[in-house]
Amino acid sequence: VFSLYGAASATPTTTATDTTSTYDATVNVPSGGAVIGAFLVAAITSCTWTGLTENADAVNSNVTYSAAALESNGGSLDINVTPAAGGTSALAVAVWSP
Repeated sequence: VFSLYGAASATPTTTATDTTSTYDATVNVPSGGAVIGAFLVAAITSCTWTGLTENADAVNSNVTYSAAALESNGGSLDINVTPAAGGTSALAVAVWSP
């Protein structure tokens, strides 16, 4: 569970998704902005994040869920998540302005 305080709006300013085998997204984050990423894969596995700090992994009924976040100094941010095992997967990323 994430909490977001001081954002300009509860609605993200930018979102991105990826269901290809690369599981990556590039987003622009304003200075002081926040980014939250979520990933799921239909396999029992672990995940490695690049660009965001991994906060949690959970497994439920052969599905692995992973979440990561970052408070940014601003600029373009390349985000990638790599599962250790394959399966149907999806990445979602959201950015909020301060």
